[in-house]
Formats: sequence, structure tokens, C-alpha cells
Amino acid sequence: MALDYKNSLNRYRRYLQTVQARPLWSASLWTVFSLALMIILLVFAFRPTLVTISTLVGKIQSYKEIDAKLDQKIMAVQRASEELQKNENRLSLIEEALPETAQWEGWSKTILGKASESGVTIDLLTVEKIPLPGNVPPPVKKDLLLPENSQRLVFTLKGTAQYDQIRLLITKLESLRRVTMVTNLTIGKTKEGGLYFELEGQSAFGWKEINI
Repeated sequence: MALDYKNSLNRYRRYLQTVQARPLWSASLWTVFSLALMIILLVFAFRPTLVTISTLVGKIQSYKEIDAKLDQKIMAVQRASEELQKNENRLSLIEEALPETAQWEGWSKTILGKASESGVTIDLLTVEKIPLPGNVPPPVKKDLLLPENSQRLVFTLKGTAQYDQIRLLITKLESLRRVTMVTNLTIGKTKEGGLYFELEGQSAFGWKEINI
């Protein structure tokens, strides 16, 4: 058995030697080696280019995603602008009813003007606290009729008038565009037989601090 194996191996070796001696086999082997070498060289030559192309493809995809997100944001801004234009008149009314700051100087002129229109005589107008920066009153709570979490000007009016004039003054104050309410009213008689009154009220401000 071993002898047959050695004889077969010798015959195969002689066959290879015979084939290698043939020009066609040598040429084929050289062609295969040449192609393999060219493929290896091409892979190494084009590797940086392939890496660059892959990187560019990734960047292009990233830019497409960024562009899509920018389009979404632009559309959102456009919708917000349209909504703002639709509600611009409403916002101006809100700013008038609930100004951002107390604006107490213009407010006091308005209060005294309404009192004059009603025919009452104002002896004294007092404000509990003038809300300057760093001196802001506490937010309104739910138990009052002013908007919750807004700020407030607490004021008192003292003067003389007739009943109908006092009633007209209250109507004018609570009909102001700025949110105002009368919280208390005291009426008495003077020594001369006339009427004096003490009216307490509140006006709201600070619309940016509340949910509308």
C-alpha cells in the first residue's frame, strides 16, 4: 500500500514538472500573478479615494437631514408669524387690559379723569405700593376677580359726591379697558349734610406673568 502511494506521488510530481516546462502554463501562471498584483495595487491606490467618497456620501446625507430640519423650522416660523398676524389686534387689547408694567402715572390720570367725568370731588388718591423695579406686589390669588398670577395696583379714593355720581364712578372704573375692580365702598354724611365716600379697588398688570 505504501509503495502504491509513493508511486502515485512520483507520477504527480513528474506531471507537474512536465506542465511547468510548457510555455502556455508558465504564461497563464504569470498572467494570474500579474492580475493579482494589479488588483492589490489598485485596491491600495483607490483606497483613499473610496474613503473620501464614503465620507462625502455621509456628509451629503447629514446635510440633507439638516436641510430637512431647517425646512421644518422655517415652516414653523411661518405658521407662528401667520398666527401672530391673525391675533395682533387681540394682543394689543391684552396689552391694554393687562400692561406689562404698572404704568401708574398714566393710570392715576385715568382714574382722576373718570372721577371728574362722574362729577365727584376727589380729596385723596392713595396707592398701597407703587410697583417700581424691586418693589413688586405679590401675585393675585384665586379669591379675587383679577386674572390669577397677575400683579395689582391697590388704590383708595376719598372724596364727596351724590349717590348717582358715586354709582357712575364705579361703573366707569369697572368699564375701563384696563382690568379694574372695586373691592370695597364706604359712604357717610358730612357735617354739612352732604355725602363722603371711600372707595377701594385694584387694577391688574403684568400680563407676561400669566397664562392667556
